[in-house]
Amino acid sequence: MEKVKKEPINRAEQIEKTLEQTKTIAKQLLKEIGIKIHILGFRYWPTALMIMKENEMTQDEELSMMELYRLTAKRHKTTGTKVERAMRYAYMELDLKQRFNVDYPINNTALLFLLKEEIEKRMCNTPKM
Repeated sequence: MEKVKKEPINRAEQIEKTLEQTKTIAKQLLKEIGIKIHILGFRYWPTALMIMKENEMTQDEELSMMELYRLTAKRHKTTGTKVERAMRYAYMELDLKQRFNVDYPINNTALLFLLKEEIEKRMCNTPKM
């Protein structure tokens, strides 16, 4: 019976550790691509990526972008519209097509998946503690 109790705790700890690692790598990656840390959208991107990762680990269905904005806004005590705009504003002046070597326009959805992909690559290459 005790093993059953420890497994969910370990699962929860594993999820928490993964989310913290996601947040740390996301912040580092955002700095590398040139997003300024004083811009409000800089704070929203790691939160959105963490929510996306958390949902991926615990739910079967994917979040819509509007739901992701709403959940991010809830954690920052603002509105989904403001989150969407701030996230978009954070990268407006950057040449992300060249950075990610893509030929399609970059919007919030595209950037979210490009960042997610890069974070997953880095997490796979990070040594386990």
